[in-house]
Amino acid sequence: MKPTSKSMAALCLAVSLLLTVTVYAGAPKTQGQKNLESLISKNVQYPQEMKEWHKNAVVRVAFFVDKEGKIKIQDYNSSDTFFFDYVKKQLEREKLYNPEDLQDKLFCYEFRFESVQ
Repeated sequence: MKPTSKSMAALCLAVSLLLTVTVYAGAPKTQGQKNLESLISKNVQYPQEMKEWHKNAVVRVAFFVDKEGKIKIQDYNSSDTFFFDYVKKQLEREKLYNPEDLQDKLFCYEFRFESVQ
């Protein structure tokens, strides 16, 4: 069952290319949140195939995690279609462990891809 917008708790995180994470939440991180952060830092890097183009992009995604641990993107905004497709593929490629504490929560991430010349 998909959570309604009224039942979703908002947890917004900002992630830079250097994988510095700023968490806007007062409560200690659950194991599920730690697993989510680990999945993102492991899977979302500056795409190798774009390094020669020195492109910069911003991708914002809002998603929830289903009971099987799969990320389901609800909404997005991106300055570049290639980078959004890349982020979507990377987020949806693996299941999360301990997804129980992530259900019924809306996660908002901003990914900033900045080319270093």
